[in-house]
Amino acid sequence: MDKLADMIESALKRYGSKNIRTMLDSEDWRDIQARYNEVRTELLVQGQVELLQRVEAGHDKLQDKLAELACQDDPPNLKDVYLFWDMPFCATLRAMASIREQLKTNSRVQASKNLPKPKASADPPKRSWTQPDLDEAIREYKAKRSPSFQQYVSLLDDPKTPASKKKAIRSQASKMFGRNVIAKNLGVKSAKMVSQSAPWVAIAEALGLERRAGRAGTVRPARIGHDIAVEKASVAASDTDEYAAAEAAILRAEREETLRRIRQLAESNLPGAKESAKALFDEYQAGEKTDDQVRQTIETLQTPV
Repeated sequence: MDKLADMIESALKRYGSKNIRTMLDSEDWRDIQARYNEVRTELLVQGQVELLQRVEAGHDKLQDKLAELACQDDPPNLKDVYLFWDMPFCATLRAMASIREQLKTNSRVQASKNLPKPKASADPPKRSWTQPDLDEAIREYKAKRSPSFQQYVSLLDDPKTPASKKKAIRSQASKMFGRNVIAKNLGVKSAKMVSQSAPWVAIAEALGLERRAGRAGTVRPARIGHDIAVEKASVAASDTDEYAAAEAAILRAEREETLRRIRQLAESNLPGAKESAKALFDEYQAGEKTDDQVRQTIETLQTPV
Protein backbone atom coordinates (compact mmCIF):
# COMPACT_ATOMS: atom_id res chain seq x y z
CA MET A 1 0.00 0.00 0.00
CA ASP A 2 2.93 2.28 0.71
CA LYS A 3 4.26 1.28 -2.70
CA LEU A 4 1.03 2.36 -4.41
CA ALA A 5 1.11 5.71 -2.62
CA ASP A 6 4.77 6.17 -3.63
CA MET A 7 3.94 5.33 -7.25
CA ILE A 8 1.09 7.86 -7.39
CA GLU A 9 3.03 10.68 -5.78
CA SER A 10 6.07 9.96 -7.93
CA ALA A 11 4.00 10.02 -11.13
CA LEU A 12 2.31 13.28 -10.16
CA LYS A 13 5.70 14.88 -9.59
CA ARG A 14 7.34 13.36 -12.67
CA TYR A 15 4.57 14.59 -14.96
CA GLY A 16 3.93 17.79 -13.01
CA SER A 17 4.98 20.11 -15.81
CA LYS A 18 3.29 18.10 -18.55
CA ASN A 19 -0.21 17.76 -19.91
CA ILE A 20 -2.40 15.51 -17.73
CA ARG A 21 -3.16 13.31 -20.74
CA THR A 22 0.53 12.46 -21.00
CA MET A 23 0.47 10.87 -17.56
CA LEU A 24 -2.81 9.02 -18.12
CA ASP A 25 -1.42 7.51 -21.34
CA SER A 26 1.88 6.49 -19.74
CA GLU A 27 3.21 3.08 -18.69
CA ASP A 28 3.64 4.58 -15.22
CA TRP A 29 -0.10 5.13 -14.88
CA ARG A 30 -0.87 1.65 -16.19
CA ASP A 31 1.50 0.24 -13.57
CA ILE A 32 -0.35 2.27 -10.92
CA GLN A 33 -3.69 0.81 -12.01
CA ALA A 34 -2.21 -2.70 -11.91
CA ARG A 35 -0.91 -2.12 -8.38
CA TYR A 36 -4.25 -0.64 -7.32
CA ASN A 37 -6.05 -3.77 -8.51
CA GLU A 38 -3.61 -5.86 -6.49
CA VAL A 39 -4.45 -3.87 -3.33
CA ARG A 40 -8.18 -4.26 -4.06
CA THR A 41 -7.79 -8.01 -4.41
CA GLU A 42 -5.81 -8.26 -1.19
CA LEU A 43 -8.50 -6.44 0.82
CA LEU A 44 -11.29 -8.41 -0.85
CA VAL A 45 -9.85 -11.84 -0.07
CA GLN A 46 -9.19 -10.75 3.53
CA GLY A 47 -12.83 -9.81 3.93
CA GLN A 48 -11.97 -6.18 4.73
CA VAL A 49 -15.05 -4.82 2.96
CA GLU A 50 -15.18 -1.46 4.76
CA LEU A 51 -11.53 -0.69 4.02
CA LEU A 52 -11.96 -1.87 0.44
CA GLN A 53 -14.87 0.53 -0.06
CA ARG A 54 -12.83 3.38 1.39
CA VAL A 55 -9.89 2.69 -0.92
CA GLU A 56 -12.17 2.39 -3.94
CA ALA A 57 -13.90 5.67 -3.08
CA GLY A 58 -10.54 7.48 -2.79
CA HIS A 59 -9.26 6.02 -6.05
CA ASP A 60 -12.47 6.78 -7.93
CA LYS A 61 -12.46 10.39 -6.71
CA LEU A 62 -8.89 10.88 -7.93
CA GLN A 63 -9.53 9.09 -11.21
CA ASP A 64 -12.72 11.06 -11.91
CA LYS A 65 -10.99 14.37 -11.26
CA LEU A 66 -8.10 13.42 -13.53
CA ALA A 67 -10.51 12.41 -16.29
CA GLU A 68 -12.50 15.62 -15.88
CA LEU A 69 -9.38 17.76 -16.27
CA ALA A 70 -7.97 15.66 -19.11
CA CYS A 71 -11.17 16.15 -21.13
CA GLN A 72 -10.78 19.93 -21.15
CA ASP A 73 -9.79 21.52 -24.46
CA ASP A 74 -6.64 22.91 -22.85
CA PRO A 75 -5.87 20.66 -19.84
CA PRO A 76 -3.82 22.33 -17.09
CA ASN A 77 -0.43 21.06 -16.00
CA LEU A 78 -0.50 18.89 -12.91
CA LYS A 79 1.64 21.32 -10.92
CA ASP A 80 -0.93 24.05 -11.51
CA VAL A 81 -3.77 22.09 -9.93
CA TYR A 82 -3.99 22.27 -6.15
CA LEU A 83 -5.86 18.97 -5.97
CA PHE A 84 -2.70 17.00 -6.62
CA TRP A 85 -0.77 18.42 -3.71
CA ASP A 86 -3.49 17.45 -1.24
CA MET A 87 -3.61 13.66 -1.43
CA PRO A 88 -6.09 12.15 1.04
CA PHE A 89 -6.11 8.95 -1.02
CA CYS A 90 -2.36 8.45 -0.51
CA ALA A 91 -2.74 9.34 3.16
CA THR A 92 -5.36 6.58 3.50
CA LEU A 93 -3.05 4.08 1.79
CA ARG A 94 -0.14 4.94 4.08
CA ALA A 95 -2.32 4.66 7.18
CA MET A 96 -3.47 1.22 6.05
CA ALA A 97 0.11 0.20 5.25
CA SER A 98 1.08 0.86 8.86
CA ILE A 99 -1.40 -1.80 10.02
CA ARG A 100 -1.06 -4.13 7.02
CA GLU A 101 0.45 -6.99 9.00
CA GLN A 102 -2.32 -6.76 11.60
CA LEU A 103 -4.90 -6.80 8.81
CA LYS A 104 -3.31 -9.89 7.34
CA THR A 105 -3.02 -11.65 10.70
CA ASN A 106 -6.58 -10.79 11.66
CA SER A 107 -8.09 -11.47 8.27
CA ARG A 108 -11.82 -12.04 8.42
CA VAL A 109 -11.39 -14.89 5.96
CA GLN A 110 -9.28 -17.93 6.75
CA ALA A 111 -7.46 -19.38 3.78
CA SER A 112 -8.66 -22.75 2.57
CA LYS A 113 -6.38 -25.66 3.41
CA ASN A 114 -7.95 -28.01 0.89
CA LEU A 115 -7.59 -26.47 -2.54
CA PRO A 116 -8.26 -28.96 -5.33
CA LYS A 117 -5.23 -30.14 -7.23
CA PRO A 118 -5.60 -29.83 -10.99
CA LYS A 119 -4.89 -32.99 -12.91
CA ALA A 120 -1.27 -33.53 -13.86
CA SER A 121 -2.34 -32.99 -17.42
CA ALA A 122 -5.13 -30.51 -17.96
CA ASP A 123 -5.38 -31.48 -21.62
CA PRO A 124 -8.84 -32.78 -22.53
CA PRO A 125 -9.20 -36.12 -24.33
CA LYS A 126 -9.21 -36.05 -28.11
CA ARG A 127 -12.66 -35.82 -29.63
CA SER A 128 -14.33 -35.34 -32.98
CA TRP A 129 -15.38 -31.81 -33.88
CA THR A 130 -17.58 -30.31 -36.55
CA GLN A 131 -15.98 -27.23 -38.08
CA PRO A 132 -18.70 -24.82 -36.82
CA ASP A 133 -18.39 -26.17 -33.27
CA LEU A 134 -14.62 -25.88 -33.37
CA ASP A 135 -14.83 -22.34 -34.73
CA GLU A 136 -17.05 -21.36 -31.80
CA ALA A 137 -14.72 -23.09 -29.31
CA ILE A 138 -11.76 -21.15 -30.71
CA ARG A 139 -13.69 -17.89 -30.34
CA GLU A 140 -14.36 -18.76 -26.70
CA TYR A 141 -10.70 -19.75 -26.20
CA LYS A 142 -9.62 -16.36 -27.50
CA ALA A 143 -12.26 -14.50 -25.44
CA LYS A 144 -10.97 -16.06 -22.22
CA ARG A 145 -7.49 -14.80 -23.05
CA SER A 146 -8.55 -11.48 -24.52
CA PRO A 147 -6.31 -9.28 -22.29
CA SER A 148 -3.21 -11.21 -23.35
CA PHE A 149 -4.27 -11.23 -27.02
CA GLN A 150 -4.87 -7.48 -27.04
CA GLN A 151 -1.54 -6.87 -25.34
CA TYR A 152 0.37 -8.94 -27.89
CA VAL A 153 -1.34 -7.17 -30.80
CA SER A 154 -0.66 -3.78 -29.24
CA LEU A 155 3.04 -4.51 -28.80
CA LEU A 156 3.45 -5.94 -32.29
CA ASP A 157 1.70 -2.94 -33.85
CA ASP A 158 3.64 -0.43 -31.77
CA PRO A 159 6.37 1.20 -33.90
CA LYS A 160 8.42 1.70 -30.71
CA THR A 161 8.82 -2.05 -30.23
CA PRO A 162 12.28 -2.92 -31.65
CA ALA A 163 12.11 -5.02 -34.82
CA SER A 164 14.61 -7.48 -33.36
CA LYS A 165 12.27 -8.21 -30.46
CA LYS A 166 9.00 -8.73 -32.29
CA LYS A 167 10.10 -12.26 -33.12
CA ALA A 168 10.40 -13.02 -29.40
CA ILE A 169 6.95 -11.54 -28.75
CA ARG A 170 5.44 -13.65 -31.54
CA SER A 171 7.15 -16.72 -30.09
CA GLN A 172 5.58 -16.01 -26.71
CA ALA A 173 2.18 -15.40 -28.32
CA SER A 174 2.43 -18.71 -30.18
CA LYS A 175 2.66 -20.54 -26.83
CA MET A 176 -0.88 -19.41 -26.15
CA PHE A 177 -2.44 -19.01 -29.61
CA GLY A 178 -0.41 -21.30 -31.87
CA ARG A 179 -2.24 -23.88 -33.98
CA ASN A 180 -0.91 -26.94 -32.15
CA VAL A 181 -1.37 -25.34 -28.74
CA ILE A 182 -5.05 -24.66 -29.42
CA ALA A 183 -5.52 -28.13 -30.91
CA LYS A 184 -4.04 -29.67 -27.74
CA ASN A 185 -6.08 -27.49 -25.37
CA LEU A 186 -9.36 -28.20 -27.15
CA GLY A 187 -8.70 -31.90 -27.74
CA VAL A 188 -8.78 -31.65 -31.54
CA LYS A 189 -7.78 -34.89 -33.24
CA SER A 190 -6.50 -33.20 -36.39
CA ALA A 191 -4.65 -29.88 -36.05
CA LYS A 192 -5.53 -29.32 -39.71
CA MET A 193 -9.05 -28.42 -38.59
CA VAL A 194 -7.61 -25.55 -36.58
CA SER A 195 -5.67 -24.40 -39.66
CA GLN A 196 -8.95 -24.31 -41.58
CA SER A 197 -10.78 -22.37 -38.90
CA ALA A 198 -11.55 -18.78 -39.88
CA PRO A 199 -11.37 -17.53 -36.24
CA TRP A 200 -7.92 -19.06 -35.82
CA VAL A 201 -6.70 -17.71 -39.17
CA ALA A 202 -7.76 -14.24 -37.98
CA ILE A 203 -5.80 -14.77 -34.74
CA ALA A 204 -2.71 -15.96 -36.65
CA GLU A 205 -2.82 -12.99 -39.01
CA ALA A 206 -3.24 -10.49 -36.16
CA LEU A 207 -0.24 -11.95 -34.31
CA GLY A 208 1.87 -12.71 -37.36
CA LEU A 209 2.02 -16.44 -36.55
CA GLU A 210 3.08 -19.06 -39.05
CA ARG A 211 0.20 -21.07 -40.43
CA ARG A 212 -0.55 -23.71 -43.01
CA ALA A 213 -3.00 -23.09 -45.81
CA GLY A 214 -4.19 -26.24 -47.56
CA ARG A 215 -1.29 -27.91 -49.35
CA ALA A 216 0.57 -24.67 -49.96
CA GLY A 217 2.85 -25.24 -46.98
CA THR A 218 3.94 -22.64 -44.50
CA VAL A 219 2.68 -19.13 -45.07
CA ARG A 220 4.44 -16.34 -43.19
CA PRO A 221 3.18 -12.82 -42.66
CA ALA A 222 4.08 -10.70 -45.67
CA ARG A 223 7.06 -8.43 -45.03
CA ILE A 224 8.80 -6.11 -47.42
CA GLY A 225 12.53 -6.46 -47.96
CA HIS A 226 13.37 -3.44 -45.86
CA ASP A 227 11.57 -4.90 -42.81
CA ILE A 228 13.50 -8.15 -43.14
CA ALA A 229 16.79 -6.31 -43.49
CA VAL A 230 16.11 -4.20 -40.42
CA GLU A 231 15.20 -7.24 -38.35
CA LYS A 232 18.32 -9.15 -39.41
CA ALA A 233 20.55 -6.15 -38.83
CA SER A 234 19.27 -5.68 -35.32
CA VAL A 235 19.29 -9.28 -34.12
CA ALA A 236 22.47 -8.72 -32.17
CA ALA A 237 21.35 -5.37 -30.79
CA SER A 238 21.17 -4.99 -27.05
CA ASP A 239 17.82 -4.79 -25.30
CA THR A 240 16.32 -1.33 -25.34
CA ASP A 241 14.14 0.53 -22.88
CA GLU A 242 11.24 0.05 -25.29
CA TYR A 243 11.58 -3.72 -25.20
CA ALA A 244 11.93 -3.74 -21.43
CA ALA A 245 8.65 -1.84 -21.34
CA ALA A 246 7.12 -4.36 -23.76
CA GLU A 247 8.13 -7.28 -21.54
CA ALA A 248 6.78 -5.47 -18.49
CA ALA A 249 3.50 -4.85 -20.29
CA ILE A 250 3.10 -8.55 -21.11
CA LEU A 251 3.80 -9.58 -17.51
CA ARG A 252 1.44 -6.90 -16.24
CA ALA A 253 -1.35 -8.11 -18.51
CA GLU A 254 -0.85 -11.70 -17.32
CA ARG A 255 -0.86 -10.64 -13.67
CA GLU A 256 -3.94 -8.46 -14.16
CA GLU A 257 -5.83 -11.37 -15.70
CA THR A 258 -4.84 -13.70 -12.85
CA LEU A 259 -5.94 -11.16 -10.22
CA ARG A 260 -9.20 -10.66 -12.13
CA ARG A 261 -9.87 -14.41 -11.96
CA ILE A 262 -9.13 -14.43 -8.21
CA ARG A 263 -11.51 -11.50 -7.62
CA GLN A 264 -14.14 -13.20 -9.75
CA LEU A 265 -13.82 -16.35 -7.63
CA ALA A 266 -13.97 -14.39 -4.34
CA GLU A 267 -17.15 -12.62 -5.45
CA SER A 268 -18.85 -15.80 -6.67
CA ASN A 269 -21.45 -17.88 -4.86
CA LEU A 270 -19.39 -21.06 -4.87
CA PRO A 271 -19.06 -22.79 -1.47
CA GLY A 272 -15.90 -21.59 0.26
CA ALA A 273 -15.19 -19.14 -2.56
CA LYS A 274 -13.56 -16.44 -0.43
CA GLU A 275 -11.46 -18.97 1.51
CA SER A 276 -10.21 -20.52 -1.73
CA ALA A 277 -9.56 -17.11 -3.29
CA LYS A 278 -7.54 -16.04 -0.25
CA ALA A 279 -5.45 -19.21 -0.33
CA LEU A 280 -4.73 -18.76 -4.03
CA PHE A 281 -3.89 -15.08 -3.61
CA ASP A 282 -1.51 -15.80 -0.74
CA GLU A 283 0.26 -18.54 -2.70
CA TYR A 284 0.42 -16.36 -5.79
CA GLN A 285 1.90 -13.44 -3.86
CA ALA A 286 4.46 -15.74 -2.25
CA GLY A 287 5.50 -17.06 -5.66
CA GLU A 288 4.33 -20.57 -4.81
CA LYS A 289 1.91 -20.70 -7.75
CA THR A 290 2.32 -19.42 -11.29
CA ASP A 291 -0.35 -17.60 -13.29
CA ASP A 292 -1.25 -20.82 -15.10
CA GLN A 293 -1.45 -22.85 -11.88
CA VAL A 294 -3.75 -20.30 -10.24
CA ARG A 295 -6.03 -20.21 -13.27
CA GLN A 296 -6.14 -23.99 -13.58
CA THR A 297 -7.08 -24.30 -9.91
CA ILE A 298 -9.87 -21.74 -10.34
CA GLU A 299 -11.18 -23.59 -13.40
CA THR A 300 -11.19 -26.81 -11.38
CA LEU A 301 -13.15 -25.10 -8.58
CA GLN A 302 -15.67 -23.70 -11.06
CA THR A 303 -16.18 -26.99 -12.90
CA PRO A 304 -19.45 -28.70 -11.84
CA VAL A 305 -18.87 -32.06 -10.16
